[in-house]
Amino acid sequence: MPCADDLRQAASLRKEGDSLVIHYAGLDVSLEKTAICILNEDGVAVRELVVASDPAAIAQALYEGAPSYRRVGLEAGPLAPWLYAGLADLGLPAICIEVRQMRAFAKASPVKTDKRDARLIAQAMRTGLFKATHVKTDASQRLRLLLRHRQSMMRRNRDLLNTIRGTLKAFGYTHPAKSSNEDGLPNAATAWFAGCSMRLPTPF
Repeated sequence: MPCADDLRQAASLRKEGDSLVIHYAGLDVSLEKTAICILNEDGVAVRELVVASDPAAIAQALYEGAPSYRRVGLEAGPLAPWLYAGLADLGLPAICIEVRQMRAFAKASPVKTDKRDARLIAQAMRTGLFKATHVKTDASQRLRLLLRHRQSMMRRNRDLLNTIRGTLKAFGYTHPAKSSNEDGLPNAATAWFAGCSMRLPTPF
């Protein structure tokens, strides 16, 4: 598979030589595979195929199918930020669109396939009947992920401490603020836990 630099160079050469040839593409993305539909300006499908859900693989398939694009659409989803950034970096005019609107279009047909969904997205790109969504920057996504995991870990730690404190009340251990350790447990209870662990039988 060509590297990113090769794809960028090929993209620039195609755009210089075929600036008047415009196409539209729709991507129906799943975790492993992505269905691609490429339409010309008249709405005729010039290429339909399935590739791996990877920016380089998708870009290679798109550039092999047509020289230049006005819009390349994909629905918002788990892989959308990564694919959006990768395709844009490879010179493709990627657009992330709302899922709800495409679902409304899809209800018009009783048959649902990845190929048909990719064609619907491509038609939306050609006609302009879509609503683009904002894609956060990589730095913003990483910060949000760290904050979310930190919040989740703190919540679970708090729930665990509350559970332990509740069970210790049955043994007479309460939670006085002045006699607790850095873990938030009474000092006497910590010593009691240590004594219990020493009396546990050795596992086989």
